This record gives sequence, C-alpha cells and structure tokens, in this order.
Amino acid sequence: MRTAARVGSGIAVLAVALFTAGAAAAEAPPASNFATHCASCHGGDRLGGSGPALLPENLERLRKPAAAETIAKGRIATQMPAFADKLSAAEIDALVAYVYTPPPVTPQWGEREIAASRVEHVKPPTFRATAWRRRSRRTRPRSRSRSAPRRDACRGCS
Repeated sequence: MRTAARVGSGIAVLAVALFTAGAAAAEAPPASNFATHCASCHGGDRLGGSGPALLPENLERLRKPAAAETIAKGRIATQMPAFADKLSAAEIDALVAYVYTPPPVTPQWGEREIAASRVEHVKPPTFRATAWRRRSRRTRPRSRSRSAPRRDACRGCS
C-alpha cells in the first residue's frame, strides 16, 4: 500500500512537472518573442527602425487593449502584420506588458546625438543665398518705358 501511494504521488509530481514544462516551452518569454517577431522593424532596443519606437512615452495615447488588438490583427495600410496566428492571446498580453515597461537603460538624445545623426546633403559654404540673389537681380528684365514702341504690336492696326 505504501509503495502504491509513493508511486501514485511520484506520478502526480511527474505529471505536474511535465505540464508546467510544456506550458513554459509553449509560451516563450516576452523578450524572446519581441526579438523574434518585433525587433526587425521596431529595433532590438525598442528605439525604432522601419517601425516606430515602442517606449512607454511613445505609447501614452494607445491603450493596452488597443495595443493587443494591433499586435493580433495588424494595421491596415501599414507594414504592421497580424500575429494572432503566430502568438497566443497570453503571449500577446505579455508582449503588450513588455513594451509598456520602461527599458533598462533610458535612451539619451541630446545635442551631441542629434549632431551625430545629422546628414548634410549640401555643405553650407558651397551654397550661398546672397550670390544667388545678386545673380537674380542682374538677370531680371528691365521695365520698358511707356514712350517706347511695343515690338509685339501689329503694325497695320496702329
């Protein structure tokens, strides 16, 4: 009888362990899901790429249920695909909670970072607006005096 009880409890413990391991394997952590499904567009650090940055400050106007619906159904006329066929509802909710939490390192965006990201297509010394203005004044047609004959008038009518 004791052996049967031990075997029964051992089977129960084993079943619970297998069930929890299967559930954990079925639902990946949100950071892993983000890296797999979202990072290619929104950036691995959530600072944006071809998709917008997914930081709590940027998502203030989007409520969490609307964010979950966007992840599940995608957005029409954008590059945001639907993930309802790839992620479960629990995984989508975990992903929403993940993007609404602040990142471990707050991004810094000061004058130095702005200057480093600036692209100048025309260097300022090579384009001078004052020289262009001087040229435009020289090439502007002069006004004719009223006493000068018009060259485009018909000679038979005058």
